[in-house]
Amino acid sequence: MVLHKNLLQQPLLFGNEESQTFTNLTALVDNIEPHVTSVSSRNEQECFYKYSQIKVNDIKVTSELLSYFEVGAVVNSHSLLIALDGHYEIKTKKTSHQAYKAHGLIIPPTSEIPLSSSRNEMTSGLVINFDLEHLNKTSLIMRGEPIDRTSIQPISLQINQVDFLHLLLALVAQINGVNGNTQLLALNGFDDQCYRLLVMMMQPEFFLNAKPTQQDEVIISKDFIKMIENYLEQQVHRPINVTQLQEYLGLSARGLQYATNKYFGCSPRQYLNNKKLDLAYELLRDINNQKTILEISSDLGFSSQSRFTTFFVKRFGLKPSEIVKKRVIG
Repeated sequence: MVLHKNLLQQPLLFGNEESQTFTNLTALVDNIEPHVTSVSSRNEQECFYKYSQIKVNDIKVTSELLSYFEVGAVVNSHSLLIALDGHYEIKTKKTSHQAYKAHGLIIPPTSEIPLSSSRNEMTSGLVINFDLEHLNKTSLIMRGEPIDRTSIQPISLQINQVDFLHLLLALVAQINGVNGNTQLLALNGFDDQCYRLLVMMMQPEFFLNAKPTQQDEVIISKDFIKMIENYLEQQVHRPINVTQLQEYLGLSARGLQYATNKYFGCSPRQYLNNKKLDLAYELLRDINNQKTILEISSDLGFSSQSRFTTFFVKRFGLKPSEIVKKRVIG
């Protein structure tokens, strides 16, 4: 039972306190997703599976820890499988694929796959389930190509100087930042961020070229600022969704990045965040405003009042409470 104790001490990427743990193969078959049709372990007395899962709109994220298993698993949606420690292997009569730290696997829906994990060490994994239609819509808006994944394909998580795994783990860290609150994650555009990162991971040869197209530069020169301001006035209380902004403006991903850097000196997401902070500043100064700092920060989609305060101070050099105090005194 030493293995159980060692694994129990290992934290998941998120939701560790609320995670589910199985040490019984039958319970494992009956309870986990993707649906498991069969499972075997090197030593049934050492069977261990621990996981936490969260769903934001049509993105589902799973963090898992497991001892060695061989399973037959039915996959119901497209997924990205990554081993953070150890590795996974999908081995058929014709092919063999492995997921490990520098490489993941894109797995399409399938009737069943033979999946196994590391034999001699714990496997720590991350699984992202996504909707292919949503992914393709995002890709086309970003001016990428349609993505067709009908077979298991490896994907590199390190391209030149770009560490996609680091970016993905930073994104997943948002889950703990809001204590797993799916409403706040949605307000922060968590699912849109996931789709944009997945698109770039699957088409790095296109998106790692930082130059905007000539068409983008023409569009940017025509009433760009007015268009973006009109959009933000309508969207400021809604989730931050860079893809929708890009679609509204008719810009590619590179074009939008180029435009906001050129006109505002920051990324598209930071620009959207700044507009929310500007609105918060005006609300805090308004003598007719009855909302608290916490209520304003929550309404605008900030994960916590402390995080809101950090952003606010960085932008204005004052704490929100100082603005309120000046309003009361003045």
